[in-house]
Amino acid sequence: MKPPGTSRIPKCLCTKYLRQMHLWHIVVALLVILSVSTLTWDVCDTLKSLKSSQLMADNVPSTPNCASRTPSPGPMLQPSSGPNPIFEASPPKHRGGQPMSIKVKRQRIAREEAERERETWTEEQSTTEQNRVLQEKLATAAAEKLAKEAAAAEKADRERTARIQEALQALKNADCKTTFQFFEEFFASTDPEISKRASRLVHDHGTELLDLLHQKQPALVEKWALKVSLPVIAAEGEALADLLRPDMTREFTSRLETWLLDKMLAEAMIAAPNLCELLTLMGMASDVGREDKKLVLITVLCMLAQSQNERANEFQEIMGIYFLACNTPRWQFDVLAHAGLTEKACMIVWDNLNIAFKVGEQRHNSKDTFENGTTVTLIVLYGVLRGELELEILEPRNNRRPVIDFEPMDTLPTAEHILQTRQSALWHVRRTLLTRFPALAAKFEEDLGEVPVVRAIPLHQTVHLPAPAMKIDESSLDGTIEVIDTIVTRTLQFTAAGMRAHGVMFAGGDLLSLNLTDKAIAARREDTELLDAYGRYLKGMLGLFHVKLSGSRGTVNEHWGEPNSKFPASLWSQNSFLSRKAVSAGWKTKKLPPFRPTHELMLTLSLPAHILDGFRIYCGADSLDSWVKSDLSWHDIKPVSVVVQKLCSSSTVEELRQLPEAEHDPKLENTILSNHNMLLLLIFTASIKSGDVGIVVNILAHWMVMFRGTGSMPKYADALFELIINLKRWPPSLRDAYLNNWLVNLTGKIRAFKEIDLLQEHQNFWAKVVYNARGSNRSWDWLSMITVVIFHLRDVMRNVRSQFKIPHHGISHTSPKAAEDISSLQGWLESNKLQTYIKERPGKDRILRVRDLMITGAAAAYANTPGAFKNFCRETRRVSYKKSVAPESESEEEDDGVLQEPDTQLDQVEHDDLMHDEEEFTHMADELLGMAQEVVGL
Repeated sequence: MKPPGTSRIPKCLCTKYLRQMHLWHIVVALLVILSVSTLTWDVCDTLKSLKSSQLMADNVPSTPNCASRTPSPGPMLQPSSGPNPIFEASPPKHRGGQPMSIKVKRQRIAREEAERERETWTEEQSTTEQNRVLQEKLATAAAEKLAKEAAAAEKADRERTARIQEALQALKNADCKTTFQFFEEFFASTDPEISKRASRLVHDHGTELLDLLHQKQPALVEKWALKVSLPVIAAEGEALADLLRPDMTREFTSRLETWLLDKMLAEAMIAAPNLCELLTLMGMASDVGREDKKLVLITVLCMLAQSQNERANEFQEIMGIYFLACNTPRWQFDVLAHAGLTEKACMIVWDNLNIAFKVGEQRHNSKDTFENGTTVTLIVLYGVLRGELELEILEPRNNRRPVIDFEPMDTLPTAEHILQTRQSALWHVRRTLLTRFPALAAKFEEDLGEVPVVRAIPLHQTVHLPAPAMKIDESSLDGTIEVIDTIVTRTLQFTAAGMRAHGVMFAGGDLLSLNLTDKAIAARREDTELLDAYGRYLKGMLGLFHVKLSGSRGTVNEHWGEPNSKFPASLWSQNSFLSRKAVSAGWKTKKLPPFRPTHELMLTLSLPAHILDGFRIYCGADSLDSWVKSDLSWHDIKPVSVVVQKLCSSSTVEELRQLPEAEHDPKLENTILSNHNMLLLLIFTASIKSGDVGIVVNILAHWMVMFRGTGSMPKYADALFELIINLKRWPPSLRDAYLNNWLVNLTGKIRAFKEIDLLQEHQNFWAKVVYNARGSNRSWDWLSMITVVIFHLRDVMRNVRSQFKIPHHGISHTSPKAAEDISSLQGWLESNKLQTYIKERPGKDRILRVRDLMITGAAAAYANTPGAFKNFCRETRRVSYKKSVAPESESEEEDDGVLQEPDTQLDQVEHDDLMHDEEEFTHMADELLGMAQEVVGL
């Protein structure tokens, strides 16, 4: 309690005052603190910005890479490099009148550059996003457009269909039964207005209408176009023939001076524009080839013109003179060689050409002469690419003899050879029966089927080119070496590099040519030059025609029998019974048996008669005719044919000869062996025509043994022995190339294959004919020219006669039917019971037994001799000789340890032997010669 009189302030007013003073001080303090804090933070930001700008000015390039730049930090973390958004920075002050320092300028520039970089990065990010959005909009718009177009097309199609249906209904209402009736009446109308509209339609839209028709029916429109175009082309052909007809009122020299191919082509294109355009599209549209295509076009036009009119031969007249002046064949051969013939894998075939020329009156400088030369043919290998047969594939020759490593089983046919040969024999037995009776052939042709195939050459047409003949005697070793050198280095113009690129080259010919080639290879085996070392690129190919000649004549000699014998079981007896021309045959005769008549006797007459007689014996009927006329099935024929085949099997003879001596039947044994050997010859001949070289090898495997069994054919036995083993040992590529080109097919037709050496023999024949006709003007230079075109002249005459059916003015070559002679032989066989076993056959002791050549050839007596297969064993002695010169003399053959009989005489070819080839017509030699004389101006 205070004293009285003291003034008092109310308690509530003091409290209120104190509170107001306290709040004011607090507000002032807070404002002071906030100002100081803000100023402090602004100073710190300024210092940090200056420090950052200095670092960027020192380290960041002048033109930053925006693509790799790290995005700037956000605005909350980025130090301010410009004016503060709260307190604006005061402009820099200049003290004492001094300008702003360089450091500050750099800081400002750095800040500006950093700002521009941030702006650039922001713009790029925005552009990328805009592009993405724009692409999505474009894709959406394109899809909507396509959908609208599809809907519009569908709507238009519906409208078009409705219009067509409405038009068709209108036509139907107008009594037009078909649409064609409307078009026919529309285009055929005579009303001027309608005709005008039809003409306008064709004029404006004719091409489109034809295109629409071609889309609907291409074949029909093309056929119609061809029908309409042919008369036009024919008319132009006539005009072209008139144009190219020479003006005979002018001298030849005058025509020759004004003869220009370019002028002829220009005139031809005016006279026959459509024909020229057609030929241009056919052969000149592409740029392939280096030849002048205008020359090709005018050449074809001239050929067509002469086919239209034979007097339109102005071009042929001029070119003929040129060819004769330039030695046509040599020029032709060089052109073909440079055009790519030597760019293909090829083989060569040659043969010795002997021409005997006799004079009517002998003088000092005019006497009988015997000319020797060589003809050559070049054959393009089938199925072999150039360089495919590399030279390394050939084994090096390091011995004079062709050394062969062989096993005892290599000296005999394999089980596969024997089985396949029996299957072929059975087929030919059945084929003989069906051929004799056409009714059976028509009924059972499908059951018989084709002959079993072992390895057939694919059907193709062989490309061959005869080379110019050479006046070189090929029948000697020196002559063979000269022939090889001439062919390889002069005719074909091979170099060592070219031969390596070409690869292995086969050299075909007869056995003599093959042996001489082997000697040349042995003589040059150590030469270092490739083209001189023949064994490094040459591989011999045995000609099968001469093998067939030897096989046929060997069969005739073995089974000819004794002339005038009273015991019929020989070919002589059959030849005499048929009253055929007498021939001389047998191993003891000095004269060579003729090939064609004896071959025909065996395969055309004797063998079919024996097979048919076998069917008569085992068919179980009274006669063969009655059995054939009965209701036969193929199951009835098959077992009988199997039994008949035993009459053609040497195994049957082996069984018969195992009987006691008193029970032997020599006539039956001789007949069966004859059938067996003739059937092998038939199989060999047929397989050559069909191109089945697998069957050929099977027969050669048998003949390899049988030729040795004759005792008179050792050279052919050795050649076949070497061939069979080589075919087993060679690499597959070399073996396939050899087999696929062992035969030629000049026509590309089935059953038209022939031997390579037969092709060469035909060339020799025509060369002799033409050479002898040349008379006193004959020369080897002229013969080398004409040999190149002989086959062309022959083919022209044959094709003309065939296509135009020109009558033949010579002796017809139609073969007479052999059915009557076969029937006579069947009766003769039946009456003598030659194919029936007779235990007590009269006179059998006086019948000379025929050898089973398979037994005698495979006998151990030969294999155990010191000289057995000596020609294929390594020689230990060394022969000294000069390089590139044949060292061996002919006397060295005496050391071979085998009987050197002249078995190569069995393959000599006569003119009559060539007529056995059905594709040739050597009987027309005189007519061919007349054509040759007319063409080449003899």
